[in-house]
Amino acid sequence: MKPQQITLKTAWGKLRAQSWGKSKAPTTVLALHGWLDNSNSLTPLLNFKNPAPDTRWICVDMAGHGKSDWRPAGTSYHFFDYLQDLADVCDELKIEQMHLVGHSLGGGVAALFAASFPERVLSLTCLDSLGPLPYAPDELPSHFHEFREQWKLLMAGKKVMRPIRSVSRAVAARRMAGQLNATSAELLVTRNLHKKQQGWQWATDPRLKLPTAYRVSEEQVRAFLKQVKCPTKIVAAEEGILNNEKFRQGRLTCLPHAQIVYVPGGHHVHMDHPERVAPHLNLF
Repeated sequence: MKPQQITLKTAWGKLRAQSWGKSKAPTTVLALHGWLDNSNSLTPLLNFKNPAPDTRWICVDMAGHGKSDWRPAGTSYHFFDYLQDLADVCDELKIEQMHLVGHSLGGGVAALFAASFPERVLSLTCLDSLGPLPYAPDELPSHFHEFREQWKLLMAGKKVMRPIRSVSRAVAARRMAGQLNATSAELLVTRNLHKKQQGWQWATDPRLKLPTAYRVSEEQVRAFLKQVKCPTKIVAAEEGILNNEKFRQGRLTCLPHAQIVYVPGGHHVHMDHPERVAPHLNLF
């Protein structure tokens, strides 16, 4: 299937997205990718499961990722900014209600959005994700200190992304940055490179790689999860980020109605082995 490329306006800039299905389909699924990925993250799953004819899937390149705009100069990337972006996307598309699917960072954004706007979310599917990653509150001062130091280096031009000689080198680098097979890495890379005279350049905003300036506490995350009212399914990778039982169970207690299933594979199992994940989405 070949998706339609669309542009979505937000309060600060433009997000790009890929759309499968008819624009006036009665059912809409909004899908969000993980950190440093892009909307191609969901294409193996869609190509395997074949969306129903009455459903439109819209996979968004989140701010600073893929083909979307970078955030304005002088700003950074905070988790709640992605919630604002998602609300803008829904308003731009005039979507009153939708199903949300998110992987990793996208799953965390989708979960907090479902909690904040329960009347707009019909169902929530989190792929190896269950809200923002936790942190120890007493580490926050050092986190911000490190962010500020790295920010100054970036603003001074001392943290420059060097051109990449070839696409194959970019694929190798992406594989080293996560548990991905070569096909999945290449799929992500093809939407995350710009051709330059001296080679290739990452399209990713370098500010995304800065340490997180400030974070949502575990107590706050759980408060959000308790407000999720829609049917919820978590597809967890056996070798993914939800294999910490204390972390996982603590959050699942806030979602007593949620279903959780485990599939063999790593954090990007939905790309590497879509056949293991798609049946769970179809059933849900």
